[in-house]
Amino acid sequence: MDRRAFISGITGGLLAAPLGAEAQQAGKVYRIGYLLEGPPGQTSPQGRALEETLRELGYVEGRNLVVERRFAAFQYDRLPDLAAELVRLKPDVILTGGNPSIAALKQATSVPLGVAERAREVAGIAEGLKPITNPNMKSDLTTAVALAGAAITAALANVEINLESVKDAEFVAQTRKKAALLRG
Repeated sequence: MDRRAFISGITGGLLAAPLGAEAQQAGKVYRIGYLLEGPPGQTSPQGRALEETLRELGYVEGRNLVVERRFAAFQYDRLPDLAAELVRLKPDVILTGGNPSIAALKQATSVPLGVAERAREVAGIAEGLKPITNPNMKSDLTTAVALAGAAITAALANVEINLESVKDAEFVAQTRKKAALLRG
C-alpha cells in the first residue's frame, strides 16, 4: 500500500469513526456519493483504502451503506450534470476525484443561485411597473411579485441543500452572503 492510500485510509477511518457506534446500533443506511473523472469501474488506491476502512468499521455496501458512483469517463463537460444528479440523491457525503469534480459541485450550487438572482430581477421590474400601470394590470404585477418571491425562496433552499456538499469554506461563505442579499 503506498503512502497516499495509507493516509487516505486513515483519514477515512477518522472521519467515519464517529459513525462507527451508530452503524451497529441505529440501523441507519448511510449514503456516499462518488464523483469520479475516470471510466466506470476505476477505483483509486485512496478509494479502495477508504472502502476497506469502512468495511472494517462495520459499513457494508448493500446492508448499511449505499454507494452512488458517477463516472465522467474523462468527459469533463459531463461533471456538472453528474454532480447535480448526486446532489439530488442527498448522500451523507460526496467524495470527488479532483479539481474538475469539485468545480462541478460548485456549479451545481451556482445554478439555483442564478435562478434566485433572475427571480429577484423579475420582482423588481414588476414592482417598478405597479405605479405606472392601470388597476387591472396591478393585480397581475402583484401576482408576478408573489411568484418571483416563491421562486427565490425555492431556489435559495436548493442552494443551501447543495452547499452541504461543498467543503470550500470561502465559497460557501460567499454564496451564503449572496443568498442573504437576495432574501432581502
